[in-house]
Amino acid sequence: MASILIAIGSIDKFLHYDLSSPLLDGRQVLEPQKDWATVVENCVALRSFRFILTAEQNELVERLILRLQTNLNMTANFFRDLSQLPRDRRQSEEAQLLSEVNGLMSQTQTSFESDAEALRAALELENQPRTFGRES
Repeated sequence: MASILIAIGSIDKFLHYDLSSPLLDGRQVLEPQKDWATVVENCVALRSFRFILTAEQNELVERLILRLQTNLNMTANFFRDLSQLPRDRRQSEEAQLLSEVNGLMSQTQTSFESDAEALRAALELENQPRTFGRES
């Protein structure tokens, strides 16, 4: 189960530190296959545990991955649309565009954190010792 938490931690680190790198690098084109390789690799790792997870835990993994993909695709669409705007329009609407991308990144982070916490809780519940019979 530690490997699952490592994968979650890697995705979380990416969302908080690396997701904004295209903005910080000043790039106008986002390359999700390259820029988001960490997310893809860790989602594959999470899915690889499906045989040892309970049905509930697998549902939580799938929900986490689906919502993460949806949110990252919205971010990719934003960057794609942004790259097609004329330069003068991008400059004149910079505050609005930054607000929009910050909102998308925040939504992605918040959604992931919520889903990751639900998965962590399900994993912890599974690892708690079980008692049989009456407790004294």
